[in-house]
Amino acid sequence: MKLEVDLGKFLAYSKWRRGQEKATRDLYEYLREGRIVVFEAPTGYGKTAIALASSLKLTYEEGLKTVFLVRTKNQLIQPFKEARALYLKGSILNPFALFKNRQEMCAIKQLQKLLYEEFIEKCKLLRESERCPFAKALDRDKVLSLFDRAIRKCSSPTHYINYITEQGICPYEFQRILSSDARLILASYNYIFEERIRRPFIANTYLLPRRTILIMDEAHNLSSYLSNLYSRSITETTIRKCIKEIREFMGPSESMIRALKSLLSWLRTVHVPEEGYREISREELVAIMGYWDELLKCLKSLRTRAVKIGVYGLASSSMIEFFNSLERREGYILALKRIEGMKILEHKCFFPGGESEEIFEFSQSSVLMSATMPSPEFLASMLGIPLERLAVVEVKEEFGKVLVGIASDVTSKYTERSSVIYRRMAEYIASFYRNINDILLVMTPSYEFAKNIRSMLMDMKITDILVERQDTSLTRLKEIIKEYLDSKRRLLILAVAGGKLVEGIEIKVRGVNIIKYVIVAGIPYPEPDVLTLRQRDILSMRIGDRDRAWEFTFEEPALMKIYQAVGRGLRSPRDRVLLLILDNRALRRRIFDKLKYKYGEPRVIGDPMQVRELLNTFTTI
Repeated sequence: MKLEVDLGKFLAYSKWRRGQEKATRDLYEYLREGRIVVFEAPTGYGKTAIALASSLKLTYEEGLKTVFLVRTKNQLIQPFKEARALYLKGSILNPFALFKNRQEMCAIKQLQKLLYEEFIEKCKLLRESERCPFAKALDRDKVLSLFDRAIRKCSSPTHYINYITEQGICPYEFQRILSSDARLILASYNYIFEERIRRPFIANTYLLPRRTILIMDEAHNLSSYLSNLYSRSITETTIRKCIKEIREFMGPSESMIRALKSLLSWLRTVHVPEEGYREISREELVAIMGYWDELLKCLKSLRTRAVKIGVYGLASSSMIEFFNSLERREGYILALKRIEGMKILEHKCFFPGGESEEIFEFSQSSVLMSATMPSPEFLASMLGIPLERLAVVEVKEEFGKVLVGIASDVTSKYTERSSVIYRRMAEYIASFYRNINDILLVMTPSYEFAKNIRSMLMDMKITDILVERQDTSLTRLKEIIKEYLDSKRRLLILAVAGGKLVEGIEIKVRGVNIIKYVIVAGIPYPEPDVLTLRQRDILSMRIGDRDRAWEFTFEEPALMKIYQAVGRGLRSPRDRVLLLILDNRALRRRIFDKLKYKYGEPRVIGDPMQVRELLNTFTTI
């Protein structure tokens, strides 16, 4: 019998803010119909609260389960906070479960440094030999009682997990037992999207087909995330280390070593364009090294032996993952790439829909949400979702303001990149920088592009530049920004499209958002290489429209990165952002219209001297 539940019962706060109740009801109705909902609302609007209220109402009415998924452990903080508030005020009577990465949850800290497959093998070994001090038989009633104490005491996921560990209990096993009673589960993406983890997770948490609601936070680049998640690669270094490991742990295995040496020799001699790809076939790989079935058996046996005697960080684990992945064919390409002189053999997923369609079919309904979401057509094409199952809830209320400027005399088009273009872009950036006394965020298409821009800016005597690198620490970044603000000095942050500085983070100092000036130095279109062109061809066949396939492959991802960069400045209704796009391709009708729809009529300038006029206009909005 269906139980009618008041929608407001599942709101984590005392009252609805403007527009939230309507968005929640719309979302609830679509979920009840079994739809996959694309939910777009500004940062700070309360997407988490809305998604939880709508899904939990349906969950309790229909006897379902809701799984709230996030990309990173830091993104678990908000749903944990709201789930805790709902539990403490009695809105949800059941406990809720929380799953970080299983390895990160491990109470034995030394095991957190292992490769994942080695960790799983070591964990199993310790449990089966009864040598894990945290592997205890847990009584359900005691687990429920401990959950109640922990939730009342702990206000963050980290504090909560540590508290369970302090009781001498394995946090993962604790959450697994909670899952039998839980109607709400908070977890990282990989528990659902990675097949080797998904199947045991579904069994351990009692999730049932068409009886589970999935909520995916920060889903704006889900297709890109899944492409990377499903891809595997090896390098010359990986192969050399693997040969050494075979000799050390397996004794005479000359046929295995000979196969790997053949692969290594070929890698050293084959030509690959710098920063480019060379597609190869499986047949070519077989001709080089023979079939890899026996090699896989050898490497798996090697890993088991090594883990038993406490040897970790094996190159063999990476080799196993790579060769296992070759069983997947649809939506994958086997290619060589070269980065900074190093050759990488990669089995790259360019079309994740072949993997993810099973997940959306499993769910009763789902929510894909972010402050900026791709078009439903793009999501349907890339993620394997039937277009007719998609629905859209878009919050159009004004939430901050953006003034857009477009420079008409520069472009980052690959065929036109030159020192002349880099210098002209640097002149725009320098003019902007010298007319403000604040933080300027500049996003470039790549690290190489950023390097060239920085060189030009240094020639112009602009030296207070913080360049994003792959190991950039957000904590250190905020410390540097605070130092500059305290000394009332300007700072130019040179970031990379898709990097951590422009993807879903808040750059705040003392609780105040400090980004209001953003320059996009070149529209960050994906490079037209063998991977993206193959993706375009697959999409063209699926949707029967080559122009739309080009749009989904190149234009949508580029626009999403621009929207994300702007989003660093739009964190509250009071925020204002000035966006300057240094690429005349933004004047193309389709892109121009999308920018106009999202932010209002762009202003076109053709000279760095006009930047001051743009800044003056910005002060009036």
